[in-house]
Amino acid sequence: DAARKAEFSERGLAFAADVSLFAAAWVLILKAIDPALPVLHNEKGAMLTVALTGIFILYQAFFSCEGRASLGKSLFGLRVADSHGEPLDLTRAVVRSLTYLPSSIFTLGFFWALVDPHGRAWHEGLRTLERPGAIQLEH
Repeated sequence: DAARKAEFSERGLAFAADVSLFAAAWVLILKAIDPALPVLHNEKGAMLTVALTGIFILYQAFFSCEGRASLGKSLFGLRVADSHGEPLDLTRAVVRSLTYLPSSIFTLGFFWALVDPHGRAWHEGLRTLERPGAIQLEH
């Protein structure tokens, strides 16, 4: 069975599910540190955000290579593959995951997929990669 390019909505919802896991962890950790303090007033929030962002990048890289899928992608039957339908290796998955950071600026990099002729977000279409990664559905 041939894989097909996932729809923007499927990709967005899968990413939102993954981000939600880390947002929940952020709240739970800050509440564990000081249950009486509102989480947005906790001075450790910024430091925890940086740490969880790093862990999120590693999580995305690990689950975007060698045919694995993150929890969010699993919910929608998605996997990350290159333009030939092959799984990414770890190096390409790390580069792809690191580019979530510029893609996240005002979410412009994600919404770019709506205007890109190939439907690629910034983190999917890096020209520095031999074959740009693309999220495809598994059949």
